[in-house]
Amino acid sequence: GDLGTSWSSGRPVAAEVGGRLPATARLCAVALGLAAVVAVPLALVAARWRGRAVDFGIRGLIFTGAAVPSFVVGTVLLDIVVLGWGMGSVIADGSWRGAVLPAVPLAIGAAAMWARVFRAALVDASSSGPVDVAVGRGASPSRALLVHMVPPATPALLTAAGMTVGSLLAGAAVVETVFTWPGIGRYLIESIVSRDVPVVQALVLFGVLAYVVASLLVDVIVGLIRKSGVRPS
Repeated sequence: GDLGTSWSSGRPVAAEVGGRLPATARLCAVALGLAAVVAVPLALVAARWRGRAVDFGIRGLIFTGAAVPSFVVGTVLLDIVVLGWGMGSVIADGSWRGAVLPAVPLAIGAAAMWARVFRAALVDASSSGPVDVAVGRGASPSRALLVHMVPPATPALLTAAGMTVGSLLAGAAVVETVFTWPGIGRYLIESIVSRDVPVVQALVLFGVLAYVVASLLVDVIVGLIRKSGVRPS
């Protein structure tokens, strides 16, 4: 557990990282919340009207969101929202309120991935026998979607969410630098520039552990869901 001493500040690396970790945790939490609010409705609407114009429009929006780099979105938001409209601050303070704007670039990429995976899982669940039986008994398309297709498609969404943690931490380094967010991502960039090897090693280790722990938790939750017998009813 000894992460060494920072070559730049002379302080323990654990103390330096611990002081910046809450800000990054707030940023990632807000980004995950925004991604869920956007991805789930988009996937439901696309699956409900799959093969129609609205489905193709949403899929195009998803692919666009996945293709645009987070630093490009962040720079545009800074230029338009902060400098143009005068909303927010160029120098972020690390608060919950200040986390909304920097979280948007992170949330866009995560939402695009989640929506794509969740829509595919919903479409796959729609071809199952129990769903055909429910529709044959008179269930409306919306009821078939929400009651009979969402439960078996949820594990795929949770798995995608767990995989996002690693990419969020990687993307946070760029976004935090663009928004001058006082988190570990910005600290990582500064440490790379100053060649502060102990800090870089510690933050890489932290990122790997965060990814492994998040993936493990998701696997446990998905296992519990499947063990409980959540299937199309």
